[in-house]
Amino acid sequence: MASLHTLNSAQYSRWQHCRATLTSGDLLLLIEDGGYLLKTIEEELPAGVQLHCLQSDLHSRGIPHTDSATPMIDYAQWVKLCSNYQRHISW
Repeated sequence: MASLHTLNSAQYSRWQHCRATLTSGDLLLLIEDGGYLLKTIEEELPAGVQLHCLQSDLHSRGIPHTDSATPMIDYAQWVKLCSNYQRHISW
């Protein structure tokens, strides 16, 4: 069963714990301070796992997104994602 994971922390150890649970078909959404790990996570993301970022959180923290292929989403799209996944795991 695919899961929606949200990572709200810039702590690398939290990302390591999250990464260990990700499986193909899951989606990881970076929110709040999790956006600071965007480049690291793009390089380390397991195969078959989608990555998205909450646009307002990246912008409010001044995190550049110009050279990233990761989709940016808004709150309405986040709500839609929540309805598409049976499990939502917060990190």
